[in-house]
Amino acid sequence: MAELDACELGIAEYTEQLERMGIRTEGCITKQDCVARLLEVKAALDAKDRAEAEARGEADQAPGAGALEQGAVGVRGGRRVDGAGVNKGALRCPRCATRLVSKKATLVERAGAEASEGEPGQPAVGLTLAVPLPDGTWQEARYRWWWRLADHNDFDNVAMSHFHATPHGRQRYPLCPECTFGPLGLQTEGNAEVLLACELLTQQDFALVSDAQDFRAPPGIDASTLKHMMSAGMGSVTFPVTFAEQRLGIQIQDVEDEPGAVEVAAFTEQDGVRGPAELCGKIQVGDRPVRVNGDSCLGLDYAAVLDLIIGAPRPVTIVFERGAGAARAQGIALVPHQDWARPPDATHDP
Repeated sequence: MAELDACELGIAEYTEQLERMGIRTEGCITKQDCVARLLEVKAALDAKDRAEAEARGEADQAPGAGALEQGAVGVRGGRRVDGAGVNKGALRCPRCATRLVSKKATLVERAGAEASEGEPGQPAVGLTLAVPLPDGTWQEARYRWWWRLADHNDFDNVAMSHFHATPHGRQRYPLCPECTFGPLGLQTEGNAEVLLACELLTQQDFALVSDAQDFRAPPGIDASTLKHMMSAGMGSVTFPVTFAEQRLGIQIQDVEDEPGAVEVAAFTEQDGVRGPAELCGKIQVGDRPVRVNGDSCLGLDYAAVLDLIIGAPRPVTIVFERGAGAARAQGIALVPHQDWARPPDATHDP
């Protein structure tokens, strides 16, 4: 399949190239929309090719899959878990062996709501993954076993499509970021969790996993180049902070133009005493809380995040995300503490 020209093109040129490929461009407002549409169509074609290959009884073997040592790639559809039901290995793309998830996913069994198979009135076996085809129809397949991620931050590597309407609600699809193999699962709009179909992934024993091999810099990019990319804002970092105190001394707010995202708006003081969030020296204005004691904050507004923080048992660990290009603000934004009582305004502090 053709790729979009990598030169500096305007949105008109991007949509023109897509239309020349026979790809619909309605809804493509930005360049990122065009790239996402291209990925979705490519994923649909891959799914169709895979289904045809499986119907012929052919195994899915992609170029480069033998790059790892023989026996190290793992087992297609493997479901080895520990006592808590958590993945015991590395989950990889079955085509190019890119590591997608480490030991973070939980094995779950899912059943669809519609009873198209089995006894009348009983749920069908497996959850449906519906994939759009270029001709506007849908290819559907049922999978019983899924890997559940709390949110997309649990991926080591992933590419996500845009949300779009499907026969089962608005969803988006995780794809391999290297070869765009997929869809590998789904995420429903309004729900932070991501589900990956076990049958569509390869599970590798973690004893055979090499971070040095999996996360080496791409050819032609050295460490100094990566640092420059990070400092330019082409990435983000996450970090945990643990508090024993009930009052943390931060004020959070909804992020403008980003529904379901919140950020630190200011630090607070009470009777002249500054809070532990400021005093720890790790947090700055603009940082985003993304997880509270393991519970995802993605998709929640500031009120729901505050409820998570205030209601969590102490000690509480909050994971923050910071844009790699974010610079520490000059001076500290400091406001008086306010008790949380779900007021109509958009900022309050725990």
